[in-house]
Formats: sequence, C-alpha cells, structure tokens
Amino acid sequence: MRIHIAGEPPLENDGLLRLFAIAERIKTVYKFIGGKNYLQEILAGSTIALLCYESGCRVYGGFSLAAKMLGAEVFSHKGMRQVSSVKGEALEDDIRTLAAWPPISAMVLCHPEEEALEKATKITTRLGKNIPIASVGNDSIQAYADVYTLWRHGTERMRSGQLCGVVVGNTQKARVIYSFLTTMSFFHPKLYLVTPDRLPKLVRDSLLKQGTSITQAQRFQEHMAREASFYYLTKTEPQADKVMALARQDAIFLHSGPIRAEMPESVKWDSRFKYDQQIENALWIQAALLKLLLNPEFALDAQRSQK
Repeated sequence: MRIHIAGEPPLENDGLLRLFAIAERIKTVYKFIGGKNYLQEILAGSTIALLCYESGCRVYGGFSLAAKMLGAEVFSHKGMRQVSSVKGEALEDDIRTLAAWPPISAMVLCHPEEEALEKATKITTRLGKNIPIASVGNDSIQAYADVYTLWRHGTERMRSGQLCGVVVGNTQKARVIYSFLTTMSFFHPKLYLVTPDRLPKLVRDSLLKQGTSITQAQRFQEHMAREASFYYLTKTEPQADKVMALARQDAIFLHSGPIRAEMPESVKWDSRFKYDQQIENALWIQAALLKLLLNPEFALDAQRSQK
C-alpha cells in the first residue's frame, strides 16, 4: 500500500524524492532558533480530520503531532472501526459527516480496505466538497520512513543504483515488507531475501519489472555480509545476532517494529541499529505529506525562520 492523495497518482520515484526533500527541510527548520514558530505558519487556520480504523499508535500519534507542529487544529478519532461497526455505521457515513462540517480542511484516512479512498472521494465529490484526502496505513508510512532513513545514510548509493541489502524474516505474513520492497524498487537495489517462504509471485514479478535484483535463501550467508550496506529485520528474527556480527561496520540496520523483549540487547543498542531514527523520520515524512496536501507552495526558508 502506498500513500495516495485523492486526485493524484500514487507517489513514485520523483514524488518520493520530493517528499524526502520537504521532510528534510522541515527537520532543518524545526531545529533552528525560531523554527518551531515559523513552521506553525504552514497550516495555520486548517483543521485536519484523522480517521484511524486500525490499531497501533504510530500513524495516529505521528499525524496528530505533525499537524500540530505545522499549526493545524486536529479533529481525531482512534479505533473508529470498532466503534462504527458496533453502531452499524459505515465508512461512507463517517466521511459524509466530516465533509458536511465546514471547518474540516483535509482528511487523513487510515483504513484496512484498499477501496476506502475511492469510497471517500466519491462521497466528497457528490457533495461538491473539494476536500483533500490522504489514504495511509501503518505499512505505507513506515515504508516511506524506512526508505527515507536509508536515503539519509546512503544517498549516493541510492542515486547510483549500487544499493545492496538483506531482508530477513517471514515474507508471507509481513505486509510492511511488501510496502518496503515496493518503495525500494524505485531505486533498483540488489536484494537478498533470507526467508523460509517464497515471495508471492505477484510481488516478485512487480519488483523484477521495476529492475530490482532478487536472490532468495533460507539461511544468511557470509558473502551477503560483504556486499550489503543495509539490513531490514522483522519482528522476531532468531538470526539477528549472527547477521549483525558478520555485517560491515558501515552497514545500517532497520527494523519493522515493534521491538520484542526477546531481541538481544547487543542488537538493540548497536550503533548501526537505526530504529529510533526510523521512528523520528516517520514524523518528518508525515509533516511533509500534510504540507503537500494543504500548502505545497509554502516556501521553507531556514534563514527566514530565525527572524
């Protein structure tokens, strides 16, 4: 699943790089003296409705923080899937209600159904409401944040198409891995998939079509460690200790999250493990998306933020 703004195509390579550049500017401005107040101008006067139908706090909490950081008011509901189903309500009714309220400037929709955005936009169009809607999910936001983390640490490799990585985990059940692989495919990496299961044919064919080199293996092998500049681990990975011990010192490790208690301390606190940066970077990506959604023309000027 990819971030999709109503009326716009899903983000691809150029769109990703633009999103990353905006996220980088927001991060830079935020850390300048006066930068926090300057960022408040971007969405001042806007009210963003957050509709979260899935469990988990990262997307919900991140968008709420990002919206407030950019000066917007937030109208939010978490766990609406359970509440609405009990009352016999449908997504369509939720969207219709929000669209009828004049203060709502945009909607951020986190819903498990693929057709949720289509349903939402059909309703707002029928009502004659030009309300921007972004359809996101825990996996899509995380994929953008993870690839952004790689971009910040290995921009030159990504530009030159020389990026090599190892993905370790169960590819049959980890939806976030599909989003990560799909997003990474725009940079034509060489990937080793260390997994007990075959990658679904539809996913594999799509990646190969994009120019991604894929080699699957059931066990991690030393030659992979010599080549790989990044690793992507899933929730519970018994090979994590071995993988990190063999990995290059300049490699970076990403994790699909959440971190389980059984993960070895030696892995959790290794300087190459960028889990905390992944979480922080998700916030900058969410802020960048909101800016694109509501005020793409606002110029982010770090020098002006200090005045």
